[in-house]
Amino acid sequence: MSIQPGTYVITNMASATNVALPTYSDVVRTAQGWQQDSSYPTQQWVVNTTGSIPGSYTLQCMDYGMYLQAESLGANKTLIGSNVPAYWRLEKQVDNSYQIVYPGSYYVAELANGSGTNATPIQLAKKDTSNSVPTGKQRWNFVKLT
Repeated sequence: MSIQPGTYVITNMASATNVALPTYSDVVRTAQGWQQDSSYPTQQWVVNTTGSIPGSYTLQCMDYGMYLQAESLGANKTLIGSNVPAYWRLEKQVDNSYQIVYPGSYYVAELANGSGTNATPIQLAKKDTSNSVPTGKQRWNFVKLT
């Protein structure tokens, strides 16, 4: 089953931290892993399908209305909040987690070093294809709130 539209908390499988867009700057908000508190709007994401690009999704932060986007395409490029919608593929894994894939590429969202430390950046990395189940720092659990 694919992800259905709704509001979710997105949790990293390596660290059990949530994807968040914290309020450090009014100009650029960097996507980071934070200890779980699903009551924080910075850790809540509206997930919607896109009719124009089959199989693609937008991930929009509840707190600011910003969309998850890569600053540019390439390894170690930071994920940021943007006012412009970005489209992602969500690829289901055998353990029911997902990889968040930059469309048309082999890059996925990865929690840097799989660290459980607050404010750990989330960045693009080449998709792990070494095992049938990718590394946990590249896998995400989507927990539906509404």
